[in-house]
Amino acid sequence: LDAVTRQALSRDFFARFREREATVVMVTHDLAQARRVADKVAVFDQGRVTYFGPPDALFSEPPGGAARALVEAAQ
Repeated sequence: LDAVTRQALSRDFFARFREREATVVMVTHDLAQARRVADKVAVFDQGRVTYFGPPDALFSEPPGGAARALVEAAQ
């Protein structure tokens, strides 16, 4: 899908779940998408969670290790 259609579908998809107060678990390597749609994000490194919390905090003050490396690589 093109970027405009993908964003519209994503917005509609997640809006429906928010209306129902349902939990959605999404696995992605697209940090921009995760930041747009997530209330909370988890960063895994070798099967362990190295960050769990709001996406804005991950990007504004990334912890060390794999989470920081991931954020720096995305910028």
